[in-house]
Amino acid sequence: MGKKNLVVVPPSSHSNEYLSSGTSPTRRGYRIAEAAEYMGVSPWFIELKIRSKELRALKMCRHYTIFKEDMDAFLDAERNKAARPTRPLILG
Repeated sequence: MGKKNLVVVPPSSHSNEYLSSGTSPTRRGYRIAEAAEYMGVSPWFIELKIRSKELRALKMCRHYTIFKEDMDAFLDAERNKAARPTRPLILG
C-alpha cells in the first residue's frame, strides 16, 4: 500500500477573507442585534421601532431581518428631524 500525497494549497491573493469572518461586503439583511450594533443603539430600541412601524423589517420564521437600505433611510429621517428648525416662540 502506497502513501497518498496530501497537497496543501496556500491562500491566493484572490481569497475571500470575509468568508472566514462571517461577514460579506454585499450583505443586505441584519438581525436585530446586528442592526442595533450597525445603528449604534440597543436591540430593544430596534425592536420598538419595528413594532411601531417606524423601521421596516421582514419577519421570516421567528426572526426579523432588517435591510441595510432601511436602516440608512431610518437614520437619515432621524437626522432630518433633528435638523429641522423649530418655530420661534413669539412673546407678546
